[in-house]
Amino acid sequence: MSKKAKTNDGAGGASKYPRHTLEKVLRIPRAIVEQNAGKPCTEKEAASFVGVGLNGPFRVEISSASKYGLLDRPEQGKIGVTELAKKIIRPQKPQEELSGLRGAVLNAPEISTVYQHYRGENLPDPQFFNNALTDKFKIPA
Repeated sequence: MSKKAKTNDGAGGASKYPRHTLEKVLRIPRAIVEQNAGKPCTEKEAASFVGVGLNGPFRVEISSASKYGLLDRPEQGKIGVTELAKKIIRPQKPQEELSGLRGAVLNAPEISTVYQHYRGENLPDPQFFNNALTDKFKIPA
């Protein structure tokens, strides 16, 4: 049992990369900003702001948002919205949202490696791209 406690990060295991799209996980910091003035809150409060229950899938979504650099843990039992997330959600300059989205992708383990590899190049056909994800980048299909 203690072995499971050591390996389980509250996000369903040892996944290095986010399990959700950036677009999907933005709903958590957006809800915290809109309904809690961007102040840190508990996971249960965040789930309530989003309109879902606090369960395993939502915790995995929180983990994904953290891997993109959108949420942090400012204190025990709380999650907070990062400056990067605020830049995306409430940009103050024309290019802030786009640069924030790029920054979030570059924060994400594994995804940033793929992004850097193909940056400025045409992506291969889906079949070959999926093969590259699995074989070259070790991301399961």
